[in-house]
Amino acid sequence: ATPVQVASIGLADIERLGGWTRAGSSLERRGGEDVLFPALPGPGVVEVQITWTKGRRHEFLAGWRDARNYVHYELDERELKRTDVVNGKKTEGKQRINLDRNGPNRFRFSITPEAIQLQWQNGAQGGWQSLDQLTRAGANFSAGRVGLHVPSRDEVRLLEFQFLP
Repeated sequence: ATPVQVASIGLADIERLGGWTRAGSSLERRGGEDVLFPALPGPGVVEVQITWTKGRRHEFLAGWRDARNYVHYELDERELKRTDVVNGKKTEGKQRINLDRNGPNRFRFSITPEAIQLQWQNGAQGGWQSLDQLTRAGANFSAGRVGLHVPSRDEVRLLEFQFLP
């Protein structure tokens, strides 16, 4: 059997979704809603480099299948909160972290059918730091989407987005 080639997804694919304003080589968006990126073609790695032009925290969605099934991550300089929503039932957890708010941050989501690993990298030269690992049998996270939650008064600048199978 011939292996199936899975396409990668980049910043240009995000821009085609609409709602973004081009700002040089990056994209900007004002808040007020969840912003879902294109559907992932399967398991892989999503890397996002963002900076907030207004706002105090980063909020991501992963494994998003519908409004009752997704994982919500909320990060500020000192804390990571994860809310795992399964059939509308929320399971919350939090932990202490140490993020640098000066400049852009890069986040990596390694997504398999049964796990999501969240990592953070500060600056181009820093190594990846593991922030969270969620494992749930039967979850099918890789069939879901990844995105941002941008609160109504916030603004986000997306510097880089890539999905690699």
